[in-house]
Amino acid sequence: MPRPMPSPCFLLLLLSYTSASDVNLDNIINNAGADATAGNNPEDRGPAYNRYGEDLFATDDDSPEAVDEAHVVVLTVANFSSFLAARRHVMVDFYVPWRSWSRKLAPEYAAAASHLADTGLDVALAKVDVARNNQLARAHDVIGYPTVHFFVDGAVPKGYRYYGERTKDAIVAWITRKLGPAVRNISTVDEAEKIVADHGMAVLAFLDSLSGGHSDELAAASRLEDSINVYQTTSPDVAELFGVDPEAKRPLVVLLEADHEGKLTVSRYRRSTLSDLFLNHSLL
Repeated sequence: MPRPMPSPCFLLLLLSYTSASDVNLDNIINNAGADATAGNNPEDRGPAYNRYGEDLFATDDDSPEAVDEAHVVVLTVANFSSFLAARRHVMVDFYVPWRSWSRKLAPEYAAAASHLADTGLDVALAKVDVARNNQLARAHDVIGYPTVHFFVDGAVPKGYRYYGERTKDAIVAWITRKLGPAVRNISTVDEAEKIVADHGMAVLAFLDSLSGGHSDELAAASRLEDSINVYQTTSPDVAELFGVDPEAKRPLVVLLEADHEGKLTVSRYRRSTLSDLFLNHSLL
């Protein structure tokens, strides 16, 4: 039995659909593999950008204003290792140019770099365009953008990934704390009374000496906690002020907390290794 012939209208619709499909298919064929090869050739980075979450909803109004980045060092695959080898302390902003959060961080980051350049601190602020240097992002476990790491002697120690507010003041305060004195000495009762009043929460170590092994260990441990101020004293009067027996065996570390009414709570920790206070107790 012969098959019925399709109507002329149906053939016209089919022809139109096939023509449109051919155009799309040709486009797909011509661009096949673009993403896979992009990024390997330094001269062809365009298609690779989409792999890093291009903001498809960005508009011309989202374009950033000009930022003075005179004190921000631009790092690439070519100079990354050599620069980190030359500078002991380097904060690095791993960013992609079109992401809104990267654009918002840029002026704050540049302002922080400018401010720190005038302080004399041994630190450099740098940035890496991940779209053009994605191998650096992979090497340093960068997933989201922007990601900010703080390198010390070419590596990122525990507690040195920056998760703070993305503002100039927050960045400056964080770096200043990392590079400034980790532990402050308290020698008088007047100084001690200001600790909780000023900070609400603090750690006080009652030691035999303000230098040496225990003091050094306390300083190293304190850098793991950005939100708590750490103090040390050898004064029995200061210890007694916080309810610590002046005759107690040292080292003795206490956590000082004041509630909204100013009532002080003292929690004592006796540890042979002072860093256990920070590693095993978040104190928060």
